[in-house]
Amino acid sequence: MKKIKLFENYLGENYEKELVDFLYEKIQEEYLMEDSSIREGEDDYSDEDWENFDDKNLTRGERAALARDNQVISRSQLAALYLKALGRVEGEDGAYLVMIDGIKDFGEFDTNTRAFKITVPALADAIGLESMGTVYRTVNKFVNLIKGVGETQGEVLYPKVVSAYGKFSSMNPVQLSNLAARSIQKAEEYTLNRDKAESMRGSASSTRLEKAKREDLTGEKVYSLINSLKSSSSIFKEPGRAQKMAIKKISTETGDTEEKIKDYYKKYLMSRKIFNSANFYEGR
Repeated sequence: MKKIKLFENYLGENYEKELVDFLYEKIQEEYLMEDSSIREGEDDYSDEDWENFDDKNLTRGERAALARDNQVISRSQLAALYLKALGRVEGEDGAYLVMIDGIKDFGEFDTNTRAFKITVPALADAIGLESMGTVYRTVNKFVNLIKGVGETQGEVLYPKVVSAYGKFSSMNPVQLSNLAARSIQKAEEYTLNRDKAESMRGSASSTRLEKAKREDLTGEKVYSLINSLKSSSSIFKEPGRAQKMAIKKISTETGDTEEKIKDYYKKYLMSRKIFNSANFYEGR
């Protein structure tokens, strides 16, 4: 005898996608009514180690100035950057910088190792440079010269840097620190780069918070859609089916991968202490 297909199976085969779409739209409407302040499409800023200031943080004008090599850097400023590079090559960035009279006001000593530490923005302020990028790039160039690497694809060697290296390599750290001291500013008066760094850090912190909120909201939407699907039809009672369809739908809508959506959902459940086999299906 020919087996007759149950109506709900027919419904599942033909209208499963439509049902997911319909329920998702309902959830979206509810969230939009509750909160219309979610900001989409912002850049994701990871935590910055300011000792590794990256080119992506430079302005277009800074990049152009560096490309043309038209920023005037004095010999005393170059001497300070050379001392930083020398310390980096030997394993401690601030080992020779600390010898520069007046620079201690811009940095601090590690409570455990007593090593002198100074950030790139603070060093730029200390020697009166207007660009953190110039500090970062010039130190890298000196490091390559000291190591004998020379010019690389990422670090073109400007003539004045090569010339300065030739002179500095024949001087001792005391002579170099005395020369570098001529460029030292007053810590409380020259704060341009530290102010800029603080502003960027605040912006990055705010953006990270917004990103965390969006991820949490995405996890909540997955949870809501799964429960709506389970209550709407028995075709979603099969283990993992509702979760799979909810994640697939939200992945399509947000542009995030299904793995990311699944991770947001898992974090959401864990943060609410409802992560268990009933709410999360580990399989595929």
